[in-house]
Amino acid sequence: MLRNFSNPSNTINLAAFCPRTRTHGPGLRAVVWVQGCPHKCIGCIAPEWQERRTAKMMSVDDLAQRIAALPDITGLTLSGGEPMLQASALANLVEKVRLQRPALDVICFTGYTMNALLARAALGESEIERLLGQVDVLIDGPYIEAQNNGIGLRGSTNQVVHRLTEQGRSLAYDFENSPRQVEIFIDDGQYLFTGVPPAGILGSLPK
Repeated sequence: MLRNFSNPSNTINLAAFCPRTRTHGPGLRAVVWVQGCPHKCIGCIAPEWQERRTAKMMSVDDLAQRIAALPDITGLTLSGGEPMLQASALANLVEKVRLQRPALDVICFTGYTMNALLARAALGESEIERLLGQVDVLIDGPYIEAQNNGIGLRGSTNQVVHRLTEQGRSLAYDFENSPRQVEIFIDDGQYLFTGVPPAGILGSLPK
């Protein structure tokens, strides 16, 4: 099942947050990464975010206010971890942000396929349906290392970019073929990457 694991719908189990980056989609964006992922994809760039443990618990209201107060961002990206494990909280987050910033577009990454998510929604998992209803662009499917062609915002070519809304379809951005970029933030001696790393960049950094 894709049900939320332990955190209520008014709290997000947060792996990391970046208030501004240009590497996770078109324009200047905020990015929310959630903690916990069941997929265990070989070659995952964030294995420390796979464990289903308590990381940083943050209220939906507080995070929504923080995002809505960023005057220069044009969009919000949800990633992880696996966002669908916290679908109810993330749906609440997007709804609250859009009460103040209705023009923001929302991109969401998931290791589940769209068909699997729609099947779960049809079986009564309304939180999945609610989150999908808030997402403009969904990038779905597990990461397959052998199908990483080194370009685009998706990690591997098996993943499908679904433009779910008119706003998503109007985004002038090539998710499949755009050159990859990363930004590196250093906070208290720790690296935080945004974007999908080009080949070889991870091995060039100090441990």
